[in-house]
Amino acid sequence: MKFRFRGAMLGNLLAPKEPFVTTLPTYLGKDRNPFSQPGKNGISLPSCFYMLNPTDTDEAREQKTLAVILVEATVAPEGHLEDFSLFRGAPHGLSQSAISTMNSWGCKPSMHDGLPIPTRVTFEVNFRWY
Repeated sequence: MKFRFRGAMLGNLLAPKEPFVTTLPTYLGKDRNPFSQPGKNGISLPSCFYMLNPTDTDEAREQKTLAVILVEATVAPEGHLEDFSLFRGAPHGLSQSAISTMNSWGCKPSMHDGLPIPTRVTFEVNFRWY
């Protein structure tokens, strides 16, 4: 199985082990793009106010796995995260742990002309041993 990573073909080493949904939802609007770029054209940046730390797995703890996971998600107008795309995963179930924890995060959505709009944002989740 090959995994497409931002246009480059990589081997099995960097492929995520868990299947993730990569399709984007369609938001209907007359004058708006389905996803707007935050910080441009009067669109405010979203901010997360409730962010639990993901838990590590027993196997990752045993192996003392250090990992940086990159996940792109949509900050919905309601303030929750949806439609996750994994850019850089980690072994031992850490990717799944990060995404399942991100499902509980609460965010303030981006605003444009006083209305909340969906935006795509990249998140970095770190697993470290001290």
